[in-house]
Amino acid sequence: VGSSIEHPDYPVNKKKIRGKVFIDGYILSPDPETDSWVHMTYLTKIDMGGMVPNFVKNIIMNGSAEYVIKCKKIFEDSDY
Repeated sequence: VGSSIEHPDYPVNKKKIRGKVFIDGYILSPDPETDSWVHMTYLTKIDMGGMVPNFVKNIIMNGSAEYVIKCKKIFEDSDY
């Protein structure tokens, strides 16, 4: 689970858009019908903090999807 934080090395800059992540994380739950499957749910609530072009939003979301695909491969390749 993740969320936004304030950090002294990255102060607010009025010339840049600063978004806020309210919650970000994954829920892993066993499949009730089989012992060999797990359901992975990705949850996020983000305020982009201003006008953000759709192509930027798509880049962010595609990165999240790629992470889920990597996790799937790790689970498939493991002995668990």
